[in-house]
Amino acid sequence: MDVRRRRVIDELYNANQSLTNISRNALIYAGIMEWCKTQTLIGGRNVLALSEPVQSIPKEVQPGKHLYVEPGIHEKQIRALISHSQTDPLGQIFTSDAVRFASLEAFEKWRIEKDRTIYILTNDKEDLCGIAWLGKKQIPDGYEYPEGFDRSAFPHTIAVRVYEPTRGQGIASKFESIVIRHYSERVLGKGHPPDLPYGIWAEMHVDNVSAIRLCTRVGFRQIASDNKVVMAI
Repeated sequence: MDVRRRRVIDELYNANQSLTNISRNALIYAGIMEWCKTQTLIGGRNVLALSEPVQSIPKEVQPGKHLYVEPGIHEKQIRALISHSQTDPLGQIFTSDAVRFASLEAFEKWRIEKDRTIYILTNDKEDLCGIAWLGKKQIPDGYEYPEGFDRSAFPHTIAVRVYEPTRGQGIASKFESIVIRHYSERVLGKGHPPDLPYGIWAEMHVDNVSAIRLCTRVGFRQIASDNKVVMAI
């Protein structure tokens, strides 16, 4: 059992009283697998408990290194998110992250008001390499949607960020695919593997070509556009 996984198990065991009837050793033996509850409280944040070992993404450009997809976010990573939001050129051009994550207080306000399920892309040093969040939000009005398109069938939204030096290596699509699949299975109850449509949509600036390509690779289809593009899966 690696140190990262043991830490997650310890946090879950210590934070959630509903697990008192399950021995810590049993959790360690299972390795982070089918917990009795989907939603688990860690450090005061509602995060999705993985029902499988933490997934890793091989990082071909750095042999021996791996990236991990994990639920939730720690304070070190929140501070990194704030820093990225203030300095990342693409984020400043195409998102409102500089305001959304202007400070720890701003992050906490956003987290509470929006009630998003958060996933992070991290490494062995627990750096923040990327972040994704999903939650309930109806597709906005103001677009011309295809005839017969049912907006109510897509009640969940997603946003994904991947930061340097992880960008441009094909990792973002793997990250988003893992996140969508896990969220669809465990939050939306779409089955295993989840059934289409997932009922998830994303909105991005029409000039944000990399984000549009990313969603397309993952399986989203464009359903409307103006100065922004709406895509759904």
